[in-house]
Amino acid sequence: MGDDAKHIYQATLDVLTRAALARDTATFARHLVLPHVIKMLDGKVVYNTEQEVHDGINEYRDKLERIGVQTVERNCSFARFVGDTMVSGYHVTQNVTRDAPLPPAYITKGVFCLIDGRWCMSLSDSAMSGEDWPDVPHRHMQAYAKDDETTRTPQEMRKAVSQKLIDHADYALLHGDFDAWRAFITLPLIFEGDIATEVFATESQLREQYENYRHDFLTYKVTDVVRVVSSTELLAQDEMRVDYRAYILNCGTNVVAPWDGRLILKRDQGLWRISRIIRSSQSLQWRSRMHQPLQPGGASSQQAVPATPAIQKPRIQREERN
Repeated sequence: MGDDAKHIYQATLDVLTRAALARDTATFARHLVLPHVIKMLDGKVVYNTEQEVHDGINEYRDKLERIGVQTVERNCSFARFVGDTMVSGYHVTQNVTRDAPLPPAYITKGVFCLIDGRWCMSLSDSAMSGEDWPDVPHRHMQAYAKDDETTRTPQEMRKAVSQKLIDHADYALLHGDFDAWRAFITLPLIFEGDIATEVFATESQLREQYENYRHDFLTYKVTDVVRVVSSTELLAQDEMRVDYRAYILNCGTNVVAPWDGRLILKRDQGLWRISRIIRSSQSLQWRSRMHQPLQPGGASSQQAVPATPAIQKPRIQREERN
């Protein structure tokens, strides 16, 4: 069923992309739920009427032409059904000029609803900002609503971008979509611990590590993986440090004690990707605990750690109800 959801997501996204590039505003509007909200990190666009869709798409196309964009590539990396009439997932957008991709690429969460036999987009939530794109479409439209009450600092912007990336990668890992997970990893991937460092330099090594994690998750009935970003630091123009708190959950109960971790992200082909995972000895305890003998019924011989109240409802699940 996941493949069907991904096909629906990509097919509808393709219709919208072709319509926007062709200035076919009638087709674009037919595949939207109005009012339609386009969220960004520092604001949003709201289309209330088909006329606003018409004006917005034409402005969007004008601005892409002014900055030399010839085509827009939007590729769904993961999607799933939320009930029978809703699909939620993620895609990556890359604008392309005559010669090369035009960074930055960015992640978007999309929600599509089945209405009168036609799949329509109801929400677009992108990890991009007006600061990233000085010529961002709709920036000067009256419909553009700056969220002044939640204006974010550069540090908060980086946290929001990295949180979306981590959510995307963890969600793909949890639901068994290797290609989606792989899209946010750059090789070599380095696991740096207190005692030793592991380097995954090939696709086969990376795939083996992925399958090991999937095996553990399935065996121990992991239902949620949540990493909450606590801070970031821009180390260089194309390198960022991300600190987070990690939770491995089974129906709201910690499988093991939460731990603090760190990622190093590098910008690769315009998109932030994970290049290094820095782990303390504490963060390694969860795998050794998972490999303890099972008790009857599938439980570990060591008792589950009580859940932290703040994460009884993991953030990833809440997002699915957007």
